Amino acid sequence: MFDSNRIKNILENTQIDNSVFNISISKNGFPVLKIITKDSSFYINSKYNPEKEAVTFAKEYLTPSKNIFVYGIGMGFHIKSLANKLTEKQHLYIVECNPSLIKTAFEHTNISEVLKRENITFIAPANFKEAVSAVSHILKKEDSSFICHEPSLRIIPDTFLEIKEIFETYIIKTRSNKVYGHLLSENEKINLTKGYKNGGKIFKDKFKGKPAIIVSAGPSLEINGGRLKNIKEKAIIISVGRSLKYLKSIGVKPDFTIITDPQGHVINQLDLNETSIPLFFLSTIHPSVENYKGEKYILFEELSEQIHSEEEKSFAVETGGSVATTALSLARLMGCSPLILIGQDLCYHSEKMHSGEGSSFLATKNQKIVKGIDGNNYPSPQNLYEYLKWFRKFAKRHPETKLINCTAKGAFIDGFEHKKIDELF
Repeated sequence: MFDSNRIKNILENTQIDNSVFNISISKNGFPVLKIITKDSSFYINSKYNPEKEAVTFAKEYLTPSKNIFVYGIGMGFHIKSLANKLTEKQHLYIVECNPSLIKTAFEHTNISEVLKRENITFIAPANFKEAVSAVSHILKKEDSSFICHEPSLRIIPDTFLEIKEIFETYIIKTRSNKVYGHLLSENEKINLTKGYKNGGKIFKDKFKGKPAIIVSAGPSLEINGGRLKNIKEKAIIISVGRSLKYLKSIGVKPDFTIITDPQGHVINQLDLNETSIPLFFLSTIHPSVENYKGEKYILFEELSEQIHSEEEKSFAVETGGSVATTALSLARLMGCSPLILIGQDLCYHSEKMHSGEGSSFLATKNQKIVKGIDGNNYPSPQNLYEYLKWFRKFAKRHPETKLINCTAKGAFIDGFEHKKIDELF
């Protein structure tokens, strides 16, 4: 079921740029869509066997929920597979914001016949306001679940950018839950019995107007980390767990440290006998954190099931998928300004992965090429690239917050002022 007038308007008035939307035929005779842009190229569906890929997609993502929301029509193959697996009590809602993709799918895969079914609703919003209204309406339905067709999301129009950011945040969280879901839940159950003090509540606006430096463990920290000794009294220093041993080796003692990884080995980043550096950690951290002898403060992320009110949400942190993104959010919660990054490389510019270590990185097929602070281009693997995008979005979400990147060598972060650390104070 869909708005036939809206679809008719799209099919009649959308001009497809064939240099971007490139159609070919797979070996087994199905249409394949390749997107070619100035920066990259990728396939919307499998170039070998689109139907097999779609069956796998439906098997992996379909849930028993009564209302299932899918963003992304793609070429329609995954929609057909999902539709064919629905029970009589299930309803499938599909939202697609790209008119060119809609027209391509309708013209090449006859998806319209599937979308006319009574238990399927297809929405093609004309603008951002319509998209937000549709998504909110669907997700508020009782017993609903969300599926994202990531290739479709990659070509969402710029006018729907905020919707894209919401979905990307969901994807990052979902991937983490797929790998660590059970572990996260079990860890949190145990940690909630320990009576830890709520760090967000205690430290909210505690350091209002005081600069905060978030120390990450990129290899560039070896270039300028020593400069932190000269500004110790002028800023709050928050170190991620992995940076601690290196900072100690150069005589720098942070004011706080933070860890977020739910796996047991994260505790090895800490000196358990340390008593003078307070520790922040997410509620889902490995329970072995109780062995740390210093002060301990638990943090809850904004989307945690433990958040039951707007007041509790005001003490929560945005996590962004990494310990450094969580630390930046914590510093903002503390009221600090400006927020300053150091050692946040977000790309590979040397043979090392982390400061103070001899390990080297491996190139991967999913890495991106990003602009560096020094003007050169560097490879950024998928996980680091996701964090880079998060920092950019953080800057957009909080334009009132002064953000400075003092990383000596790494990726250029849009929305941040880039300075040498000696220029700070």
